Amino acid sequence: MRLGGSLLGAPEPAQPQIKPPNPFAKDDLPKLPKIDWGDEGKLRIDSEKRAMHENWARLINSTQDFGGIIPTFKRHIETNGDAGRADVADMIGRVSESNPDHARLFQRELSTALGGETIPARKAGMAGEPVYNSGLLGDAKSNRFSDPEFEKSYWRNAEAYKADFERRQREVMKTADESRMSRAEEAYPPRTEPPNDHNQSGHKSGKPIVNIKVDRIANIKSDKPAVFEIEENPDADGTAPFYRDHKRGSHAVSAYGAIIEEEAKRQGVDPDLVKSIMYMENADGHKYGLNDLADKIGVSKSVMPMNIRPDIWGELGLTRQQAEMPEENIRASVVLIRRIQERVDNPTPEKVGTLWNNISKEKINDIGARVGAIYRGRSWEKR
Repeated sequence: MRLGGSLLGAPEPAQPQIKPPNPFAKDDLPKLPKIDWGDEGKLRIDSEKRAMHENWARLINSTQDFGGIIPTFKRHIETNGDAGRADVADMIGRVSESNPDHARLFQRELSTALGGETIPARKAGMAGEPVYNSGLLGDAKSNRFSDPEFEKSYWRNAEAYKADFERRQREVMKTADESRMSRAEEAYPPRTEPPNDHNQSGHKSGKPIVNIKVDRIANIKSDKPAVFEIEENPDADGTAPFYRDHKRGSHAVSAYGAIIEEEAKRQGVDPDLVKSIMYMENADGHKYGLNDLADKIGVSKSVMPMNIRPDIWGELGLTRQQAEMPEENIRASVVLIRRIQERVDNPTPEKVGTLWNNISKEKINDIGARVGAIYRGRSWEKR
């Protein structure tokens, strides 16, 4: 039977489907940009970069607060362009291998911070290959908002949450400080017996020679006379690493220069040596801002601006809380530098910088060579 007649009228065209405004709907996924991964030599990630990216990935996987991390990676991309994008893409790929949902959440928020630019995930060991051929978005299952207090917009609450998180961390650190110091004493107990004969082989000064790590630490803490042997090393490389952030190092010295001058003068230490070590720690040891973040949330063992470890050097008058005060941090660091100098024959910046970096060394290392180059070139003064 065929229907017709004036009451039916002409058939109306079908109403077009209206899509909801969902920027992360599967049908509306943005086309991922093609990153310039560089020449063939740059496709390989050296061990230092691999370790750095894995540290980034561990931090991303271990935190639910991206608020303090996103600006660091945004700045890294803005500063380094495609090289920075490649670094972040490789890190996201490493996160995706163990936790793809967490990686997608991180990518979404980084995309928001970058004004909509999406960084694709790079599968570890491959050049530009997105994880699961998508790299981002899809359906990400968030475990972040399982607690009712996080039901509101993450971005509106990020700062408040971060402040509360830091407050709780400070309380935890305060109660754990005595326990941490006790563990450090167990790890590096002072020797109750005299150093063995190996350490007493005669030095012309008559002081005992101390070359074992635990003995050197105990000797500095007790401030007894000793000699730490350390040799020259023509193979030590003092050139600046590719990841050096000159601005960060120079800013730290500028911010704390007056404190360094006063404290170094009081203790009879060359202030330029202290500045050289501070510059190196901040310019070369920054981990793209993650050191600062780790300090803030209380997970780092060493504390800026001098990157000193209160768990080892607490007997120089430095608790974890004091280490977070720049004046106390610098004071204890100058004490440590002075005591190292007093125990080294011809204490050059290279020798002192090496032992600052690793008290067990008996030959100048690359870090010490860098400190020497920074000292002689006064790198912190360069624009």
